[in-house]
Amino acid sequence: MNRFNTMALIHLVLLALALAGCAPKSHTPPAVKQNKQKLSATVNKSYDITWETLFRYAGSSFFTIERFDKSSGLMILSFGSSNAHEYIDCGNINDRSVERKYAGPYTSYLEQFAGAKLQGSMSIAVTEISPKKTSIRVNGKYKFATKLTRPTLLTFDSGSSATISVLKEDTKTGDLDTQTCHSTYKAENKIMQVIASLK
Repeated sequence: MNRFNTMALIHLVLLALALAGCAPKSHTPPAVKQNKQKLSATVNKSYDITWETLFRYAGSSFFTIERFDKSSGLMILSFGSSNAHEYIDCGNINDRSVERKYAGPYTSYLEQFAGAKLQGSMSIAVTEISPKKTSIRVNGKYKFATKLTRPTLLTFDSGSSATISVLKEDTKTGDLDTQTCHSTYKAENKIMQVIASLK
């Protein structure tokens, strides 16, 4: 390769790097969950002990007990009114635009710049199998409302996901198209740890 071609190649590489550095917004996808989380278990404890253990934990944790019915074995908890990135993963974003300049979780970005709010709820179903054996099933439901995405309300359960896209008026600052959001399993795993302590 002659000197002219070498210099031309160097200039092309430098130009590509400069253009990449000027891109106002870049996005990385959320971590892929390799294994589906276990959200049910059977413990060798009575129904009363199991229920009271879960109830006491929920009342002293970051969860809020919304309603419960011991006779039916159903407990509904809420969580996630702040710090949405702890509970749902929508990947990370690096927005280098003058008006924003943000790098971090996309959920926090939407909370800060789009007034996004997470409503997380957890249903716990407790069933007596025998006097000394009880089964428990856990399921989280996520509702994430934001003004900058379509749809403006994302809904998904534990083990599933939702796909969002940036609204047309916001794409002028970047080329972000679609992104998938799913649970981080922080809330689900906290309940499953309590259940594991009963075994």
